[in-house]
Amino acid sequence: MNIILQAGLFAKIIIFILFLLSLFSWAIIFQKLRFFHTLKKENRRFLISCRQRSSLKDIREACDIFPKAPLAKIAWTGIREWESFFRANPVAELAGKVQFLESILLTVRDRMEMVIREEEREYEKYLSFLATVTAVSPFLGLLGTVWGITQSFFNIRGLPVINLTIIAPGISDALITTIAGLLVAVPALVAYNYILSLIRTAVSDLEDFSQELINSFRREVIIG
Repeated sequence: MNIILQAGLFAKIIIFILFLLSLFSWAIIFQKLRFFHTLKKENRRFLISCRQRSSLKDIREACDIFPKAPLAKIAWTGIREWESFFRANPVAELAGKVQFLESILLTVRDRMEMVIREEEREYEKYLSFLATVTAVSPFLGLLGTVWGITQSFFNIRGLPVINLTIIAPGISDALITTIAGLLVAVPALVAYNYILSLIRTAVSDLEDFSQELINSFRREVIIG
């Protein structure tokens, strides 16, 4: 803290900007970690409930019990789209119309895919800010470094004798801004990659479940 207080005005501005970037970054990191923890818990509870149910009607009841689970949103969308065709065409009649059935299932899959993409965009919200912080912070630190070194050279210009007290302030500013830039960029980079892996896993779970639901629709027709 003493080094920061003794730094020059330009170095203080750089450090203040980096502090704000770090503050917002950590807020996003904690929000995302909490969000995905809740998401995973809700999906797990929904899946446990679904495994204990056999029919689409039972799965729809599970959707009502766990409305916050993303898998429940996918299931509800698929079942609602499927039942819209079911009301117009009894399942028993669809059993003999394979091409018609596949076209219906394709429409249902497309509808669920739209919801998956919406969920994915929700998961990625504010993630671009972390990527920006990762890219910008080292350059801000580098800017402070260049400024500090330049200041040191200006301080010694024209002097017959050079001593440490003249160049120390500029070098100190250069080093402190470099350290600050790295301290902001490294955690943001690690968190960005980790959160990105969480997003990929969550989207993959949604896609796998939608395919499982499509298979359930096929079984419903066969049973019908």
